[in-house]
Amino acid sequence: MTHEEILKIYERLRSLYVDETRVILDDLFQGGIVQQPIEVFPPHEGATFDSRQAETGFLKHDCAILTAFRASRTHDQNVMMNAKLQDDMDSMGLNYLRVDGCFREARELEASHEDSFFVYDDGTHDSRAFFSKLYQLSEKYEQDRFLFKSAGMNRTAYLISTNDDSRANDGDVKLAGRLYLDLPPVGPYTELDRGRITFLVEPPI
Repeated sequence: MTHEEILKIYERLRSLYVDETRVILDDLFQGGIVQQPIEVFPPHEGATFDSRQAETGFLKHDCAILTAFRASRTHDQNVMMNAKLQDDMDSMGLNYLRVDGCFREARELEASHEDSFFVYDDGTHDSRAFFSKLYQLSEKYEQDRFLFKSAGMNRTAYLISTNDDSRANDGDVKLAGRLYLDLPPVGPYTELDRGRITFLVEPPI
């Protein structure tokens, strides 16, 4: 994708978040409440990364979950590609924490565990630049998609397609759902040092 094409996808995503914010404000005017972040994020160096800290990260920062793993590669090849991804993120000035993602790729029948990164912007980038860097990296490492959550009161994330397989199934942008903490390990989810995060379109039963 060209830089201009990536920014067009970002603008579409931005319009979805404008609609999401409008719903939240309507709810507030009718007496609703917004859950506020309660933990320190990012965690102190050497500390564990738990689900409440991830929640704070998602609400206060633009965040993404990204990997270089592919089911078609060997584990050693995936480890090597993730190391290259780390080098790229470091050179781009991106901040990240290690997590374990469970996700099914477009051409795979079963979900697989993938060493992944919880990537967050600390204010160094504007949202467009942050999104563009993530898109370029996901595309470079042949990923179907990456998960993106814009900072703010909303709890909604989207899946951003970065190859033809994913675009054919889901288009450029697909709703991942709302953020839930510490649900059972079913469906797409991300395992942290303590607890897990899951995005669901429908509330858990």
